[in-house]
Amino acid sequence: MKKITGFYLFFLAVFLLLEICLSLSLPLTGLYLLLGPLFLLKINAQKLTLKSYGQGLFWVGVICYLLLPFSPLSLIRLLEHFPLPLTVTNAFFYKRIFWLGLLGGLYLVGYYVCLRLLPSSNLQLLTEKNFLQQLRKNFDTSRSKHTFVFLILLFFSAVTFLGTTLAVSDLMVVGKVSALGYFVSVSVSKQILLLWLLHQRLSFETRTLNFKASLFFLTLAVCGSAFVTWQKLTLPREKIPLIISHRGVDGTDGVQNTIPALIKTHQRAHPAYVELDIQLTLDQHFVVSHDEDLRKLAKKELHINQSPLEELTKVQVFEHAKKAPLADFTLYLAKAQQLDQPLLIEFKLGNVPVSPYVTQFLTLYGKEIKKDQIHSMDLLAITTLKRSLPKASAGFTLPFVLFGLPKNQADFYSVSAPTVTKEFITKAHKDHKKIYLWTLEQKKQALEAQTLGADAIITDEPSQIKASLQTATPVDHFKAKVRLLLKGAL
Repeated sequence: MKKITGFYLFFLAVFLLLEICLSLSLPLTGLYLLLGPLFLLKINAQKLTLKSYGQGLFWVGVICYLLLPFSPLSLIRLLEHFPLPLTVTNAFFYKRIFWLGLLGGLYLVGYYVCLRLLPSSNLQLLTEKNFLQQLRKNFDTSRSKHTFVFLILLFFSAVTFLGTTLAVSDLMVVGKVSALGYFVSVSVSKQILLLWLLHQRLSFETRTLNFKASLFFLTLAVCGSAFVTWQKLTLPREKIPLIISHRGVDGTDGVQNTIPALIKTHQRAHPAYVELDIQLTLDQHFVVSHDEDLRKLAKKELHINQSPLEELTKVQVFEHAKKAPLADFTLYLAKAQQLDQPLLIEFKLGNVPVSPYVTQFLTLYGKEIKKDQIHSMDLLAITTLKRSLPKASAGFTLPFVLFGLPKNQADFYSVSAPTVTKEFITKAHKDHKKIYLWTLEQKKQALEAQTLGADAIITDEPSQIKASLQTATPVDHFKAKVRLLLKGAL
């Protein structure tokens, strides 16, 4: 019994150390994984040969692939080390539902195959037999045994994902309960997986692993994990990020993207920037609107790029029991300059080609944009703008972060907050890119953004967010670090 327990403790320590390496750096993780086959060879009492090492490396990869979803955001942490060309990233973002569905499906297929490939309990993990024959035998003999286990693991993966989503939403009581539930589900699912792998499927010569040695090794791993965690919990407080009003509102003070809301927001919140969206009309003017049509705010079947400016600016838009005319961007910009209020302008291209859109914007406003900044989810629009107006401050808008980002012309990234990690922001700062996080409405979310080192927060509640950051206590900041640790973002 002690041999089995010692064996389990040893592998628990091994994977705990793997998590520590993954949280520190990719090279350290790679070195650790390269040493993995040597552990397996020693445990299995085999001599080191190129063939046996190759087999060991394969099994290390299989087991790590199975364990990957059971560490908080570890998959995202790993993918962040591999930058994709921004053209590929941009295409991925625009068809993200399709690609996430496809890649998610392929990942599940790979997960099931890896489960089926694991050795049966009567086989050695490393063997001198033909390796391909061993894999085929493992796959055939496990046909009836893996469906139930796969469903269990799929269930825990779903619980883990749901826990992450709820914890990120940070909804008062729900946020606390989900963060705790997420942490417990990760621990339980990981231990169930380990127990199943080690006690049911893998057969080793375990004479080299005694209980006391394994307990000592696990103690070192736990101490290392505690040390890394403590370092993260004692990180110095970051500076308060800039506050940007999302769509030019401060709570319910007016209708989004309208001039009356701009005036009230400036007077009440004094944001560093007012964020707004612009669309090109049929007669080549710009109006301030997030949506391509007026169904939501005006209950009218009017598409902006199919309607002239004169017709559009006669339309009244409604929100929060208030109304205002749809804003001509020329008038909006003039009012902002009169108030000395910098703008963060988002290019909303819709079906309009990039080149005429950017060219028309520069023709009308190229000399007017001074303190203002521009961002867009369309990479080509930002590249075209920077090529024509190099001094313009322009950023790339990202709905989420999965892969790392290579060098590019953007001055900053506007990123949806849930998938952002401390590591991503640190790398962006090393590349001299600022990070704006959107859209954060609660004090806890704002504190997390500050803890991660964000340069700006885009919010519908600029007054409240600014006040909450200025009055936050050390306890508030500590709680923010704990929540980020639970979500794997710190």
